[in-house]
Amino acid sequence: MRIFLFIAVLSFSNTCVGDCIYFGKESRLGVDGGRGTYGALDGTMTVDCLRFIGIEIEGQHVFGLLEDDRNNKYRVTVGTYIGKYGGPITEITNNKIIYEDYVEENGEWRRIKREMLLN
Repeated sequence: MRIFLFIAVLSFSNTCVGDCIYFGKESRLGVDGGRGTYGALDGTMTVDCLRFIGIEIEGQHVFGLLEDDRNNKYRVTVGTYIGKYGGPITEITNNKIIYEDYVEENGEWRRIKREMLLN
């Protein structure tokens, strides 16, 4: 049984606000193996290209529904890698997606939690 929950989005926010940037395989940073190694969204674009537009429920599984600025839609789940440096999604609720991101500070990389909100 599939249950679809689409919520009209008037605005969205990420805790990381910046420019939408798409990457080619040659500019892939983060995990070795190249673009798409851990899914369609891993290292292909910045999270700023994505909007959280709803959820889909199949049995006990919850999927996040994302849309990029080119109107391509993606179904993601916990463990899907997204963003420039390929951080995994760690939680999906009816109003937010929590994912890990990597930031460089003083020459050191560290992992931080970020949220993509549905308003």
